[in-house]
Amino acid sequence: MDKKPFGCQSESEPALERAELCFRMNRQIPSLQQNARMPGRMKNPSGYGKVTGTCGKSLEIYLQIAKQVIEDASYFTHDRSSTKKCGSVVAEICVGLKPDEAAQIGGDTILACLGGLPKGKVHCAFLAAEALHAALGDWEKRSRCAGSPHTAPVAARERWE
Repeated sequence: MDKKPFGCQSESEPALERAELCFRMNRQIPSLQQNARMPGRMKNPSGYGKVTGTCGKSLEIYLQIAKQVIEDASYFTHDRSSTKKCGSVVAEICVGLKPDEAAQIGGDTILACLGGLPKGKVHCAFLAAEALHAALGDWEKRSRCAGSPHTAPVAARERWE
């Protein structure tokens, strides 16, 4: 039996990717529990996603993608607790991944990376995953409109070149 990192027991995501992401984040959980990282809105993102849950909380995810790699990510929310932590996890773990790898990140991955959330806050992880998927969808739509599949639009690339 494979030994999985703490909290990585879900079968809803491929085991290898889930284990790799959890391992990458398990080293950072103590600091994430106290200080969420990578907050803020991004100017000229390659992809942007905003989701508002039934709880009324909103989360925005911003991605900067170039040459098939997520080079930068950030999030924005007015919430101060679990939504903020989940946004931070998404921003942290997707940097350096290819968009198709980031698309595999689900709520279960986010929960595992945080070591779980209180029962009434679990939905925040799925809200964050949905916002990430919306940002990836926006990037894909923009890149197709630019005429070159899976590349960032010119305006977004200018920031990195």
